[in-house]
Amino acid sequence: MKLKLFFQRIVHRAWFYPAFLLLVMFITYDLQIFKLGFFWDDWQIVFLSKLDSPAAYWNHFAYDRPLSVWTYLITVPLLGMRPLLWHLLTLLVRWLSVLGFCWAFRGLWPSHVQQVRWMGLLLAIYPGFSQQPVSVAYSQHFISYALFTFSLGFMIWSIKRPQRYWHYTTAGALFSLVQLLTMEYFFGLELIRPFLLWMMVRKKGEKLSGTAWKVLRYWLPYLLPLLVFALTRFVFSDQLFPLLEANPPLLLMRMKSQPLTELRNLLEIAIKDSINVGLFAWLHPVRPENINLSSTASLFSWVLGAFMAAMIGWTFLLSVPLETDREETNQKTFIMQGCILGLAAMLFGGLPKQKRAGSARATALSGSLSLKHTPVRETGKQPNSAQSMPHSSPQRWNQLCVPPGNAFRMRQPTALNVRRL
Repeated sequence: MKLKLFFQRIVHRAWFYPAFLLLVMFITYDLQIFKLGFFWDDWQIVFLSKLDSPAAYWNHFAYDRPLSVWTYLITVPLLGMRPLLWHLLTLLVRWLSVLGFCWAFRGLWPSHVQQVRWMGLLLAIYPGFSQQPVSVAYSQHFISYALFTFSLGFMIWSIKRPQRYWHYTTAGALFSLVQLLTMEYFFGLELIRPFLLWMMVRKKGEKLSGTAWKVLRYWLPYLLPLLVFALTRFVFSDQLFPLLEANPPLLLMRMKSQPLTELRNLLEIAIKDSINVGLFAWLHPVRPENINLSSTASLFSWVLGAFMAAMIGWTFLLSVPLETDREETNQKTFIMQGCILGLAAMLFGGLPKQKRAGSARATALSGSLSLKHTPVRETGKQPNSAQSMPHSSPQRWNQLCVPPGNAFRMRQPTALNVRRL
């Protein structure tokens, strides 16, 4: 009994959940971190780093998300081209994005901290996104995601702590603006803010108009980043970024001539994607064809996965609130609000921002659960560092991007992007 109380007190420490979450994510994604290298679009940044010129980054990204270049101008000088550091960075910013999520929703549901932590854990290991090993390229995505979740947190806590309202609101709006201008993937999720604000400020017996006015007042600072994003992307993009090869909003264009047909198509895509990311993504790691008991690595991953599942269950059982900390809560309200927010996030998260809008939903939800699918560098002789990268040969560059036997394939425009430099 004393031992159980001892562990229970440790589990209730403020540092335990972030540390435990980081451990789970490390085992899920980076258990073989010393064998991981660079993959896919990582090699573009490896090449740019060899040019030793900030202008080279701008020239390269002038054709696609020009304002995202700031992430590499900061991270490349700090990390160099060492795969280990890049995999750690991507893991850490993904971990921060989950902590930001938990911080935000602890403010919304202070009596359901345990449930929020479960949500954070499920978000951290969500198997719908399986490209975590592409650490250099996807560092931008998770930096943007962390900025977005902390922006939500600042918005919620600005209401809970009115004495710090302007400090939190300024930080939240700035984070929102930076993440929108860096990558457009989380533009749709910005539209869940009114739902969150309604749940925060709604009082029993209050007129709907009164609640709506308060929601609008709190939302206004976050509408400015949305306006700036819309203007730079849809109105003044040609003037601001003349080299930008923007993916045209084809859906919006087609809606002008066939609004009903395109709305039906959008609804069909939304339903299919929502079922896929909400249900089938969770079944992907346990597909029968992936079970191979004759493989030592496969057996090890299954045993380790079972052990971690048992540890997670045991830890969360210990973290049940102590009797002195227990509060009476409205369970029905919590469930209803969770369902509304979940559905809104799934639908808004996939709103078309570019031609390839479908990838935004999977990236926003993110994650990869299967330990037995922890990726390792392919058997092809892929360079470990930038030392072997060429300076001027697109043909040799393309060969290095796709080494013999490597299952990871670079996109065809890679050599073209190099020639643009």
